Amino acid sequence: MGRSRATSVADSSPGARDGPPEARKRPPPTGMAHQMRLLARRIEGLREAPGGGAWGEGVGRAVDEALREAPPRGAASCRPTPTSPASGPELHPAQTMMLLGQLCKVSGAEAGAHLLGWLRERSGDSGIPDVRMYTKVIGHCARERDAVLALELLHALERQGLQPDLEVMNAVANACGRAGRAAEAEAILGRLRRGPAPLCPNVNSFAAVVGAYARAGDAEAARRVFGEMASARVRPNRFVYCALITALGRAGRWREALEELQRMEREGPSPDAAAFNAAIDALGRGGQWERACAVFSQMRQQGVECRVDSYNALIMACQRSGAWDRALEVFQRLRSLRGYGRRPLRPDAYTFNAALAACARGHCREQAEEIFAEMQRFGACPSVHTYCSMVEACSGHPEVALEWYAAIGAAGLRPDALAEAARARVLARHFRAPEALEVLRAGSPTGAGGGPDGATCVLVAEALQEEGASAQVLEMWQLAQDWQLPPRDRVRIARAAVDAFEQLGEWDAACATFEESQRLEASADLSSAARSLLYSSPHIMPRMPKPLVSAARAAIDSGRAARSLISKQPPPEKDKAQEEPAPRAPPDTAEGGTRS
Repeated sequence: MGRSRATSVADSSPGARDGPPEARKRPPPTGMAHQMRLLARRIEGLREAPGGGAWGEGVGRAVDEALREAPPRGAASCRPTPTSPASGPELHPAQTMMLLGQLCKVSGAEAGAHLLGWLRERSGDSGIPDVRMYTKVIGHCARERDAVLALELLHALERQGLQPDLEVMNAVANACGRAGRAAEAEAILGRLRRGPAPLCPNVNSFAAVVGAYARAGDAEAARRVFGEMASARVRPNRFVYCALITALGRAGRWREALEELQRMEREGPSPDAAAFNAAIDALGRGGQWERACAVFSQMRQQGVECRVDSYNALIMACQRSGAWDRALEVFQRLRSLRGYGRRPLRPDAYTFNAALAACARGHCREQAEEIFAEMQRFGACPSVHTYCSMVEACSGHPEVALEWYAAIGAAGLRPDALAEAARARVLARHFRAPEALEVLRAGSPTGAGGGPDGATCVLVAEALQEEGASAQVLEMWQLAQDWQLPPRDRVRIARAAVDAFEQLGEWDAACATFEESQRLEASADLSSAARSLLYSSPHIMPRMPKPLVSAARAAIDSGRAARSLISKQPPPEKDKAQEEPAPRAPPDTAEGGTRS
């Protein structure tokens, strides 16, 4: 036989058959695509600024040299692009399309637009560049979310005397939608139906507009455009349904999103993984993690392949709903699957960030550190949000949490507002509220608009109140009025400010602040009603003895003052164990001393 069976089996294996990469001899790449790729790199390497006369001359030389070095095969069968006699070899339409695509990949859509201008000047034909070439570059504008350049190219096409077709109009609408300019995308759709040369919009036309409103979070407009498809006799496909479900989910209308998924199952087309993922995301935004798990199970029962993005959606849905432990269970289930680590079950940065966000909710330090290490092993690049989750997960250990905050700068990243808010929360929970206030003030100066999130501001304000820092509480209240906080959070900060004004004896300011909190508050609770009664005669407050005011304030805060002021009866005696609050841990306690 000459060769053993083991040797023949070994030689027939893929690794032995292919050999190591350095031993393999592949033929050098040839063909038109390779030639145009090299030419695009030559154009990218020109020193002149794109669009100028010197740049055009450089492009002409690069094109002539490339075509002289390797004339394309089958050029005689292609319709030549008319050029001036001195232009040398000719670019053919097929070459031009490939060159535009390659140049847009390596240098961006703007370079492709400059090349269109060069073709227009070099050519003696008013039909060059043609509509297909414009469509190629506008398609790259959509990928780059550059609606301005897409609209400019549409106007240039019309100035050249060309008539836009349905494909180029859909590309422009898609570019506008991806750039967040939904109204302009819908204007393109209206022009298709009512323009000087009406065209029948197809499903891609409506998908671009519905997707645009989904990105803008306008569920009403997305549903309205979706409803217009019936009158246009266009049957929605999976992309349109997915965009509509996404729009409804981002608007918090998870019931309607679930109904659209069920309508797909009844009327078709059958939902794919993207539609199921959009529905799971919508349920997660609505706090319905149990329903999200049910949709995921339904997806598997129907034989739809569950890729890593489906697990990402379910992990994020659970952690958004507050079920961080279930989110980590889903992540562990993903890790236990056969094929984990290989496509289509290879985790990406979104997978790890969703799992770390769940660890942050549950303050699971050890699991977060384990997941972060695995993230690095898979080569996923941590972002600022990744480090924010690590800071929050380790917030029970302030030194460790602040080390993770410092790691943001060490990784070459710049801390954003979320990172500063996470740092402030760590400081506030560990009896360092004045430092937390300094962090918020430095991260969001007065008049900058926006500001940190409301939960962080409330935590810092109430921490300052507990530490008796009345002046800092009032400063926090002043900052909160410049920040765009939800009314319910501003109410809680206002209540802390009222207490601070009372402590300082500034009754007029206390009354004004209380009135502001009443205006912001939708329905006053018992404590607010009692305070309103006490503040009905603010002119007598400065004359009241301070112990009496302190007793009234303490009674109001506990909810007993309303009954004592209205009925003029002493409050009912309570068990001493219930009356006395639990002793507060001193600030200098070991790692266990934190605020809830």
